[in-house]
Amino acid sequence: MKIKWLGHSCFVLETKNGMRILTDPYESGGYGGAVGYGKIDEEANIVTVSHSHADHNSVKSVPGRFDVVKDESQRNFNGIKIRGVKTFHDDCGGKERGENIVYIIEAEGLNICHLGDLGEVFSDEKAKEI
Repeated sequence: MKIKWLGHSCFVLETKNGMRILTDPYESGGYGGAVGYGKIDEEANIVTVSHSHADHNSVKSVPGRFDVVKDESQRNFNGIKIRGVKTFHDDCGGKERGENIVYIIEAEGLNICHLGDLGEVFSDEKAKEI
């Protein structure tokens, strides 16, 4: 598997058979220029979104056609398993910044955990769930 970091929390995972998973696409120049990474020019088959803020949910910035995963349900895409675990984007139960979804991506014998924009410290119970 090839893993390429595009900036912020955005990665492209590419399997040997060419399946491409892009995580948390950002809006280039978003937040008044605070998101200083360049335009996303990577195509994907699957895009995961950890939460609805523009620096993690700019699916319109990803070229091409793809499936979007925005929740904690378990999915299977041609042998790639993706499941989400609901967490919080802050340390006060989501009261300030809302929820976040951590994704566990299983492909090619690897388990990859993408934390999104995690803002809490895991309990032992949450860590076991992940």
